[in-house]
Amino acid sequence: MLKVGVVGAGNRGKFFAEAAKINKHTEFQAFSELNKQVVEDYSKEQGVRGYVDYQEMLDKEKLEKDFPRLDEIP
Repeated sequence: MLKVGVVGAGNRGKFFAEAAKINKHTEFQAFSELNKQVVEDYSKEQGVRGYVDYQEMLDKEKLEKDFPRLDEIP
């Protein structure tokens, strides 16, 4: 199963998270969001780890995919 992390918990980030949750080949494992209160709330709601710093998420989680693709952002 592909372990997925999402950067941002806005509309687009939640879309990616939901897509990862319903896909039988992926597992929504973690997300990052700049707003600390959103991190706390969304983490409890989804049952996954949340981070304020996306780099910390990438360093600590063993993710196989991140959305949006951080290596494609100039």
